[in-house]
Amino acid sequence: MIDNEAQLAYVLGHEVAHVEKDHWREDVIVERGIQRFYEKQAQKRALIGALVGLGAGAAVGGATGSFSKGATTGLLAAVGLPTVLKLFAPGGALQGGRARGAHLFGRQRVFV
Repeated sequence: MIDNEAQLAYVLGHEVAHVEKDHWREDVIVERGIQRFYEKQAQKRALIGALVGLGAGAAVGGATGSFSKGATTGLLAAVGLPTVLKLFAPGGALQGGRARGAHLFGRQRVFV
């Protein structure tokens, strides 16, 4: 709830900043392209996982002389690595940056 005119001015300045900074356009562009982006990222992670799994499996199999240990290691790496990569490289972090920018822009408009 807004208690005074200063708070209302801040909120209005913040919302005007979103309009002036064309955040709506970014939302439309991101919404249309995000699914394709995520699909490509998943394909990249799967390829990296397969290549690392192949290498790890060959290394373990060669070092131990056991095909089954090499195959198991390769399979685990190929399946697990894409998930690990996804955890360390999340997408879609635009909102935090834009909202912060709008807060700063709105604050400048109110206190000018």
